[in-house]
Amino acid sequence: MSERRERAVMKDVPNVSAPPPLPAADDFKLPTARGILSREEIQALLRPDLPKINSGADDGADFQRDFDKQTDNADEREGQKIAARFSRAFGQHAGLKAAVSLASVSSFKSKSALSRHTTDEAGAAFAVFCDEEGDVTHVVCLSGALNDQLIANACGALSFDHADTSARALSVIDCALIEQFMAPFGTLLGKGLSLVGIEMDPAYVMSLLSSESGTRYEMDVRVGASESHAALWSLSDDRLSEVAQLAPPHPAERRGTALLTARIATLNVPVSRVASLRAGDTLLLGLPADQPVELLSGGRDGAVSFEGDIGRKGDRIAVRVRRCA
Repeated sequence: MSERRERAVMKDVPNVSAPPPLPAADDFKLPTARGILSREEIQALLRPDLPKINSGADDGADFQRDFDKQTDNADEREGQKIAARFSRAFGQHAGLKAAVSLASVSSFKSKSALSRHTTDEAGAAFAVFCDEEGDVTHVVCLSGALNDQLIANACGALSFDHADTSARALSVIDCALIEQFMAPFGTLLGKGLSLVGIEMDPAYVMSLLSSESGTRYEMDVRVGASESHAALWSLSDDRLSEVAQLAPPHPAERRGTALLTARIATLNVPVSRVASLRAGDTLLLGLPADQPVELLSGGRDGAVSFEGDIGRKGDRIAVRVRRCA
């Protein structure tokens, strides 16, 4: 075949030649429009949300978790659940389409601190709930405006858009009617809770409380264009803490020390790379920032016992256990 004929034939034949050999993995480079990306830069692009640990003193501050604030978040989540349950209960048991939303959550350490949040508002009432042992553990505070809405709705009111905002004193019949509405709320607040009654004297209600401390949930209630207010006092059980403090240690109890090692990740680095490390260099772990930390029992070569989240407790680094391995 002539050289001219060979060029014509090869022009129509696809390129089936072997690809050019790539360099070794340690020296792999990726050509781009702006130049060459190193292997570390490629890994950084694959994990763009990794915290910048060594770039500055303030970098990575958003990643730190303050465990001291997690209790407050748990109380807020619980308050939102309670508000949703109240909305459903007002609709199902009182026939009042009330939109209940959580306004604030706070804790109290004494009855005197709690009494500062009570008022002598006309028409206000307290729904008192007790547990199976007869101790008062929950109190629902109903504003005068909310009680008027409950009673007016039971009497066949068609609209609350132009309702009179001035509440009136409750009669015995009014209290009996509100008691029927609030009795089913016990099952929403906790297992084995039942309604004791509807009270209007704040001082008497304070004398019924079984504990000095607890959590107070303030809630806004909207019915149509009318707004009112409600609150829940959830008392903590002081008896459990007292028993724990007074109970002597078990005679057969033996003290010991358990060694737990927190392992964020494992990384294989060539000796040449380790020898060239300097202050400020970053080693990419290839893991997202929220990757759980493994807790090993028996040293760094021990078995994985727990998984947890790394964060901060005061001025110390801490790990909150998420689940058992």
